[in-house]
Amino acid sequence: MKKVFLAVFALLCSGIVNAQDFIQTVDGRKFWADINPKEFAGMDFITVEKESRMYRIPKSDIVLIEFINDGLFILQEDKLKKVEPVAFSGDFPSFIAANKKVYVPLASKTIQQRSGAKKLRELLMADKHWEIVGCEQEADFLLLYVFDDSGADHAYLEVRDRRDVKIQRTRQVKASDFIPMHAGEESAEKLYKKFLVESLYENKTTGWFEEK
Repeated sequence: MKKVFLAVFALLCSGIVNAQDFIQTVDGRKFWADINPKEFAGMDFITVEKESRMYRIPKSDIVLIEFINDGLFILQEDKLKKVEPVAFSGDFPSFIAANKKVYVPLASKTIQQRSGAKKLRELLMADKHWEIVGCEQEADFLLLYVFDDSGADHAYLEVRDRRDVKIQRTRQVKASDFIPMHAGEESAEKLYKKFLVESLYENKTTGWFEEK
């Protein structure tokens, strides 16, 4: 029984089980882990898992962490690869072109919101259409997953510039489920497939996005 407990504890500490917090290192690597913000101040390193390998990352190698509940903490601002803000000129396809640097805000106190945002960021990191960065200062633009519980629960995506001005937003999709986490994840994946993979990635934006 003791061995089983230690094994489960090790998995939880390593971030293998439902890792939620986002870590970006000095060399640009990105990881998911579960870290207690109150304990982090006293840590010298953290242990994470990626692609079935375990990594011990010294705290000095971490540029930023976005805690799923507590928000973004930048540890080494001088190590950020900052991008100068650019105002939207009216050319939407160019503004959101492939290979641009994009920040997807993650943290929230709402389960549906944070699970949807995390799912969206994971999908974008995997498809590599854009470069997904860990904070606004490194981004060309922001892409938000928005969960809205006014009326029937629904969700949509919103593109904003670095001045926090809304450029475009998608039509909404249903975002309700008996399990709140699933509501966020499922609606985020639906939005991703419908409005990104089948629309923006193919330069077919007419009729898919609502004007601001």
